[in-house]
Amino acid sequence: EPQDCSKKGMKTFLFKVKWFRENVRTFTGPDAALVAAGNMYLGDTMRIFKGCYDEAFEECTDFKDPTQVEIMAWIWTAMQSEGKEGTVDSVKIPRCLTFELTFDSVIEELPPPGGQGPAFVFRHQVQAVVPLTFNSYDIGPMGNGELRYASLTYTGPSIAPCSPTTAGSNSVFQVVKTSLDFNLFESGSPPQPMTLEYDPGYPNFTFTVNCPEAPPIVLQQQRWRTQYYDNFHANERSGSGFLAKDWARSRVPYARKTYQRPSAFAVETTTLTLKHTPK
Repeated sequence: EPQDCSKKGMKTFLFKVKWFRENVRTFTGPDAALVAAGNMYLGDTMRIFKGCYDEAFEECTDFKDPTQVEIMAWIWTAMQSEGKEGTVDSVKIPRCLTFELTFDSVIEELPPPGGQGPAFVFRHQVQAVVPLTFNSYDIGPMGNGELRYASLTYTGPSIAPCSPTTAGSNSVFQVVKTSLDFNLFESGSPPQPMTLEYDPGYPNFTFTVNCPEAPPIVLQQQRWRTQYYDNFHANERSGSGFLAKDWARSRVPYARKTYQRPSAFAVETTTLTLKHTPK
């Protein structure tokens, strides 16, 4: 029997069992006693593999280690080759590959350079918490969540005797693909760095100026996204959204990506935090 649940040990053991069973069928007639022995060895192999599969899932959940899916996927494939994949709970693979993305973005608008033009400037903060579930080996974890205005503040000069009010509407934040930095199945190519493709949505912005004895002046724009976020992230465009690369990796949280970008018109501070949340 394999001494541990390493992939190398399990591969060697499975190879020996298959070799024995194949040679019994080919060269012994087949001999009924040897066939029974081969079937017993196969049953023992499947029992050991099931134990290793469940152990890998416990490692995933207890120690927040999604790379255990590599072992789990290999075991499931090996058992499938013998028609025994139903012996293990295949749902544990997507349960291990469950994540949560937290998105927090602050855009602080700056007055026009040189004092030219109106100084209607604002501080925008939008946030989203997006649960990600495993979709497929090509797409990886994906999901949707609500992008909401956590705060929206007018930071320009006084417009007395008029008074300003601001309001922001929510949108939908979509994660369309997550490429994890380990191979779910064996391949000849090394794992690639983690990337996450997302569309943060288009939250609406409303600015109202109320002046005495005059009708209100209303400005509506998708200002956070179209005027600022799109420009700050122009070099990351992918489809309708963006591709986040160069993540800082750890175990808890699983990964984090931080942007701090100034321009002549605004300053951006955005953080994407990916947590591993196996179930």
